[in-house]
Amino acid sequence: MSALSYVARYFVTIHSRRVDVPPLDRERWRAAGVRESEIDRAAGFHERWGGLVLPPSLAYDGGPRWLAADLPVGASGADRFDAGQTRSALPYTFDIGPNGEFGLGCGRFAALHESVEGWIESLALTYYATVEARKITVVDDVDLSGFEPVEEVRGVADNWWRTKTTLISVHGGLATYYDQPEATSARVYEGIPTTGMLSPRATRS
Repeated sequence: MSALSYVARYFVTIHSRRVDVPPLDRERWRAAGVRESEIDRAAGFHERWGGLVLPPSLAYDGGPRWLAADLPVGASGADRFDAGQTRSALPYTFDIGPNGEFGLGCGRFAALHESVEGWIESLALTYYATVEARKITVVDDVDLSGFEPVEEVRGVADNWWRTKTTLISVHGGLATYYDQPEATSARVYEGIPTTGMLSPRATRS
């Protein structure tokens, strides 16, 4: 939690809960041919995040129902693993990539954020911006001239951008996953304070 910004810590504290999930079955993973180093990596994720239930995302049909490590679909010895159960039937899974990326999987892989913390930061910003913004617009194309990236979301295909009074979320995960640039979408949140609340050291005034 200490690596998260104030907004994300507050979001997790207020809006999340934990459910019981079974511990990682190492023998099942070994039987599937998964390398021991990958099992250790999945176990570390599972111990830290397993059972965490977050509010739904506006994109990707809400995101995972809860976070929990599971065997990857198909390949044995794979360098990624499932990050949590989907909320409905989808043509992709939510995976943790070889370097800890959070993204869309099932055959191919499209990283959304560099880490699961980035996914949580993005969710937290969505809820913060939805409450605080004076105007919200959904657009297919957006001019990012004069905006700077919000580094806390650790964006890859998905990212957030800001000025002092505006936030923009850009969701390119489906565009990357399906190789369809037109699938990128964005939301513009106007009339919103964007400084001071994202630092890990920030406190609510």
